[in-house]
This record gives sequence, C-alpha cells and structure tokens, in this order.
Amino acid sequence: MSGYTDISRELTYSELLEKCQNIENKYTVLENEYDILKENYENLLEVTKEQEAANQALIDQNTQLQKDFNTLDAAHQEILRQLSQANRTLYGTSSEKLPLDQDDLFDMEPIKVVLKKKSKASSTSPRGKKTRGFKERAVTNVPIEVHEHTLDCNNATCPICEGGLQKFGKKLAFETLIYVPAKIIKEQHYRWSYKCHECDKHDVTTIVQAKAPKPIIEKSLVSASLLAAVIYQKYGLHLPYARQEKEWEKLGANFSRRTLANWPILACEKYLNVVYERLVSHLLDSPHIHADETPYQILRRSDGRSARSDSWIWIYATGYLDDYLITLYQSTLTRSYSHPEKFLEDYQGSLTCDGFGGYEGLNPSITLQHCWSHVRRYFYNLPDDVPIKSKAMKYIGKIFSYESTYSEEKLLPEERQKRRKKQSSKVVREFFSWLETLPFHSKATTKAINYTLTRRETLVSYISDGSLEITNNRAERLVRPVKLIKNNANFSVSEDGAKSLAVSMTIIQTAKLNGLDPEGYLTYLFEGLSQMDLETVDTQTIDEYLPWSDRTQQNCPKLIVRK
Repeated sequence: MSGYTDISRELTYSELLEKCQNIENKYTVLENEYDILKENYENLLEVTKEQEAANQALIDQNTQLQKDFNTLDAAHQEILRQLSQANRTLYGTSSEKLPLDQDDLFDMEPIKVVLKKKSKASSTSPRGKKTRGFKERAVTNVPIEVHEHTLDCNNATCPICEGGLQKFGKKLAFETLIYVPAKIIKEQHYRWSYKCHECDKHDVTTIVQAKAPKPIIEKSLVSASLLAAVIYQKYGLHLPYARQEKEWEKLGANFSRRTLANWPILACEKYLNVVYERLVSHLLDSPHIHADETPYQILRRSDGRSARSDSWIWIYATGYLDDYLITLYQSTLTRSYSHPEKFLEDYQGSLTCDGFGGYEGLNPSITLQHCWSHVRRYFYNLPDDVPIKSKAMKYIGKIFSYESTYSEEKLLPEERQKRRKKQSSKVVREFFSWLETLPFHSKATTKAINYTLTRRETLVSYISDGSLEITNNRAERLVRPVKLIKNNANFSVSEDGAKSLAVSMTIIQTAKLNGLDPEGYLTYLFEGLSQMDLETVDTQTIDEYLPWSDRTQQNCPKLIVRK
C-alpha cells in the first residue's frame, strides 16, 4: 500500500508541475497579450483624443465659416443695395417724391396733387407738339439783317406774254442765324504832349501831357474785357486754361496757360478782393445763411500735406427773403470746424446746413436749422423691402407737401409760421414719436433713424420761424459749379489759385442771382475799380459797384433768362 501511495504522489507532483508549467506559459502569453492590448488601448486612446481634437477643430472651423458666410452674405446684400441705389441714381427718376398710391398707409390727410391731362400727341409721340412762337423766343436781342431777292433786268419779263413785270409784294422765305466769331482788337493808347511856345520866349519850358486811363495790370496786354472773358470762361463756363489757350490762339493771341492762370490771381488781389470783402460784410448782416462744403484739391500746400489731401471750398448763401442775394465761396486747406467758427464768430441769425458736426458748437446767438432733404435721402436710399421706408417717406412727404402749398400761396413769414404750427408741427411730432418706438433694425435703417433723432431739436427750428427754409438746397445747388470745375480742371496748383477761384465764383454767382450778365459785370468792375485808389476809397463807393446797387443795375448788361 505504501509503495502504491508513493508512486501516486510522484505522478501527481509531475502532473502538477506540468500544469504549473502550462499555467506559467499561459500567464506569460496572457501577460504579453495584456501588454499588447494595453499598448493598443493607449494607441486607441491617443487616436481618440486626436480625433476629438480634429472634430473640435472642424466644429470651430465650421463655426468660423458660418460667421464668414454671414459676413459675406451681409456684404453681398449691401452691395446689391448699393447697386440698386446706383442704378436708380443713374437710370431712375431723381425725384424723391412718393408714389400717388401711398396716401392710405396710415390715417393722414391726403396730399394735394394736381394732374395735368396729357394730350393725344404727347401720349403717342416722344417729342410732342411744337408751340407757336418758338423761333421768336429762341432768339432775342440780336441784330437783324434783311436780304431781299429780286429778278434781274433780263428776267423781269412775263413768261407768258413777255410783258414787263412790276413788284407788288414780298414774302419771308426762311430765317437763318449767322455766327460771327469773336475777334481781338489791339488798342494803342498815345498820350499827346503839349508845349507852351509863349513860355519858350522867356526861356521857360512848360509841357503838359494828356491824361490816359490806367491799364488794368501794369506792363500787360490784358484789358478789362479780356480779363473778364478769361475769368468767366474759367469759372463761369468751366473751361480750363489749356483749352482757352487754343481758343485764344485761333483769334491771334498767343497767351500761355501760365499767363492765363496768373491774370485772375492778380485781378483778385488788385480789384475783386475789395468787392468780395463787402459781400462778406453784407452776408454776415443778413438774418439767414445757408452753408455747405465740398472737397477740392490744391497741389502746392503750405501745411506740408500731400497734394492728394483734400482741401475744401465752403459755400455760404443768403436766404430767399433777405434784402441782398449773395453767394459766397471760401477756400481752406482743411474741413476743420474752426473755419466756420471763425467766419461766423460774430454772426447773429439762423444757419441752415446739413448734419456735418463742424457747424455745431458755434456761438449761441446762431439758430441752427438742419436740412430735411438729408433726412428724406437717408430713408429714400433704404431698400424697398425695408418695412419702415414707405411710412417714413409718407411722413416726410407730408411735411414737404405743406411747404409746397405755402410757397404756392406765397405766404408771408408770419402767416407761414401760423400754418406751420397748426399743420406741420402735428406731423413732425407724430413722426418723431413713431421713430422712437421702432425696434432695432439693420445698419442702414438704424443710421437713418439715429441721424434723424439726434437732430430733432434743430430739425424743428423752422416751425417757430416762418422765414426759415426746411432744406439746404439753396447751398447744395451752388456746389455744382465747383464740381464742374473739378471735372474739367481737377485742381488748383497753388493756394492763391484756389482763393481766386473762390473770389471769382463769388462774383459770378452773385451777379447771376441779381440778374446781371457775369462777364459784363466783371468788365464793369475792372473798368471802374482800375481807375480808383482802392487803398483810400471808402466802403460806400465800393457798395455802389455791388450787383444790387442802382448804379450797377443801370450800367450793366442783364442776364438773359430763357423762359
């Protein structure tokens, strides 16, 4: 039994040892697999983290792309709006009036509209029917030369019986206009010298010279009429000196463009500045002034800035009810508020202008009236699908409708003020109250609303003063001549040239306002002022040369206005 037991134990131990060895081998295999799995897990974990980072980067990129898309979409919509506005400006109507079918947008009194009945000819033909007397109205104040056509002696026989023919009447065959080119005449002024022969007998020499008029510019060929023509062609007809040079050459006068450019500068320094200063004085004495400004370019600047920097032309004009009609231009190097502040530092009256901040903060004796046309333009330029546009334009249209009615009825300021307080004030009050209740809108809409609300106090000044105008169109129209000069000549070389532009345009535009021919008025000024000592002459004498004076109105040719 004991032997059997020993053998059994030996076998069991061997089996156990083998099993242990197998288990150890399996453990080693499992341990290796564990290491592999662990390594794979760590690799997968690392890949997962990289994938999550990549996913997050894609999410961030998608978010940024969405923001960029929204920005580009907004820019695209803005470009479409600007394109639509540009097309409307180029090809559409320039009027900002409302369509007639918008009277029922809200409960307000209908705007009075007078419709003229079209004729059949105007509806079918683009030209329409000619009116009688067109030729007579087209040509006025021109001399008439009559040419009569008769039969010669050989043909003055009857073609039937060969008897003699006698005159019994004439009929107008046709009329033509003959163009006579301008010409230059060279005047030579000689001063005769006179000697007393009686004094010669006593060995005394007495010589007397005849007086001659002073030349416009010493040692220069320019006359009053020639200088007036050069200035008017440049600043009245917007003809650059380069083109004038060729035109004068055709007439036999070889003036360089530099000479032509220097003449207006000298003319302003010697003669026109004194008239300009008197116009400034009368302008500042007027109860109403309209103001505007426009950029201009001066090549040689004294402030060291680039020639590409904007200089500015300021425009000031009197009101329609003022005693004197004046348009005044002023040249400055910058658009700083100090320029209107200095120019209007002693002014006491009303100033109608746009929303430019340079006109704010002036002396407290000035009453500001901001322009309603600018308010209307902000809302008119909004896209048609903006909900508030039609209603805003309806309010503004009603305000302008009242003003149009007052003008048609030619109301005096006192009566106009009463009607404004009774009618216009209600519409204005409702308009501003409505704007204050509007929620947040697009950038352009918000800009229009803010522009209007921030100027509420100065937009309603006209209601309490019947002599104020609600727009600054009077000054804005006077910007156009400057724009035309820029389109043709682009710039002034020097600051003196820009100053001569301002002075010359002041004289020309003021002459037009007072019904004078600008070129004739300039000639009148040069002929009269050149014979005076302007350093000692009094202001009363200069005032006699201003456009509205009785003397000037009697001696200057009138501006021909086509009816």
